[in-house]
Amino acid sequence: MSLHIINRVLFNRFNFRFNYFFLFLQQFFQLIFFKFIAVHFAKFRQEAGEISWADFNKHKWNILIFNPIFIGYCISIFISNQLVKSSATYFCFKRFSLLMNFIYGIIVHGKPFIWYYLITIACVISGSLLTSKDDLDIDLKGVAAVFINNLLLVLYSQATENFKKKSGSSNLKLMVYNSYLSSPILLILSGLTGELNKLYIFIKDNYQKREYTTEFLPILTLVCCLVVVMNSSFMISNEKKSSIYIALVSCCKDVIISVFSAFVMKEFNATPYTFLGLIIGTIGTIIFSFNSLKEAYFKGNNKASNSNNEPEVTKSCKEPEKDYQAIKS
Repeated sequence: MSLHIINRVLFNRFNFRFNYFFLFLQQFFQLIFFKFIAVHFAKFRQEAGEISWADFNKHKWNILIFNPIFIGYCISIFISNQLVKSSATYFCFKRFSLLMNFIYGIIVHGKPFIWYYLITIACVISGSLLTSKDDLDIDLKGVAAVFINNLLLVLYSQATENFKKKSGSSNLKLMVYNSYLSSPILLILSGLTGELNKLYIFIKDNYQKREYTTEFLPILTLVCCLVVVMNSSFMISNEKKSSIYIALVSCCKDVIISVFSAFVMKEFNATPYTFLGLIIGTIGTIIFSFNSLKEAYFKGNNKASNSNNEPEVTKSCKEPEKDYQAIKS
């Protein structure tokens, strides 16, 4: 949430619209963090495993496929933030990523149709349409940018999910190698697109201004720090949960940002439809969470029952139902 808000400040207030160089800064900062700071933590070394050229060669095709998806996804975030003027419009169309993830899973991976997934998606999308009813700004370029970002988010989620399955390595390893690969590519793209020349003019015009040193540079540094946190949490969570689960959590985050945008940043006016939409979206999230918890609970109990056939197990056969009622309450 913080990252989205700060990005809008950089783009709109300071007019810092150097997409490739901005992403280069984030990846270079991430590279420095992993190279010189994270390696001193035993937990990181245990999770990431060996980081070497020989190990990179073992995973190079997965990394080379992932890299352009990652760059495209990040650049599409910047572009959609710049093209879409209203946060309400941006987050309304952003929540369609949940539906796209669901369809992708059924068509590409042949995942089973689950009824509560569809109810959740219907609630989240209808809720977002109601929330932004009076502030919806249909700009074809902006809407197209958001939907391209949604598609790339689906591919990004699937690529990180597949890396763990195929390689057996942590997604943190993928993130480290991607930082090494992305940094020079993004710097070259910055030069080829003329961003470095424009950046020189930007610095020349602004470096003597007080707000440049007291506001702009601290905000830019904060963004780079938040990117490391966001990317790390995304990679780790994608190892534990499915991509549709991550998409749902992302939609919940968007709901919070919508509330913040309406009441704190005053980007759009809250109406009764805003609250109704938030309530419907929340109901969809609760339905998904409850049914996911119920399925996971009974799967765990079935495994425990099948793996142990001793008489003592049958004595507590009523315990799962009792625990389930506690969870339900």
